[in-house]
Amino acid sequence: MASARRDRFSCSFCGKQYVWKAELAGKPIACSCGQVFRAPDSPQGRWQDDVLAEVARRSVPPPKAEPVRAETIAAPVPTKAPSSLAMPSAPAVIPHIQPAQYREVPRREEIKRLVVIALGVALLITALITIPIMMHRNQKPATPALADDGQVTEWIETYGRSEARAWLAPNVRHDVVGAIWTREQAVSHINQWYEMGAKDVLAFGGMVVRKLVIELPSDSKKRQALFDMAEQFRQQHHRDDPEVKDVGQKFIIIDLD
Repeated sequence: MASARRDRFSCSFCGKQYVWKAELAGKPIACSCGQVFRAPDSPQGRWQDDVLAEVARRSVPPPKAEPVRAETIAAPVPTKAPSSLAMPSAPAVIPHIQPAQYREVPRREEIKRLVVIALGVALLITALITIPIMMHRNQKPATPALADDGQVTEWIETYGRSEARAWLAPNVRHDVVGAIWTREQAVSHINQWYEMGAKDVLAFGGMVVRKLVIELPSDSKKRQALFDMAEQFRQQHHRDDPEVKDVGQKFIIIDLD
């Protein structure tokens, strides 16, 4: 009887018996209960398992395993606590934290704010650049400009002071308008003006000088000699221009055009 029992083996889950065969040794067996177990390596190898199988036969076999889907799992039903122990419900919004819809600024409003800031910065920069220029232009000298002084002062502020002989130096690619004087003649006259008492002789022009300016001395005799020269030059080359007179100015313009 024991030998017959040893020639059989049982399902470890439901207890169903199977006849042991050598070709089944160690192989998985799919039982009709839906479970899979391993066959014994020998008729005697599963004697202890047969005892477990006997216990399994006397019990209710487990149901066939089926895959469990997430949607089939029911959510746990909360148990209602006694009214005396019930916790107060949490507020929908924490008092010190605003909901996201109030904390987030709409994109359109954000862009509008950035544009306003950029325009403000641009206007500020424009004002910082423009106001000093306008103030400089509108600023009137303490004393009114006499004769050619206003024009010469503007040239000096715009182009700087360029000494005429240095401006016409041989190593500099500058020249004079050739309608009245050549380059050499202009330099000769400039030297003559210095000998007559001119404080400085300035040149104003691009690549070609068109205007020479004599800065007048304070000595009355030297001033008169330079005014006589300037008036003679006007009568020879620019008769339609106003007469050159000494009204207390600092500069005389010699127009080479």
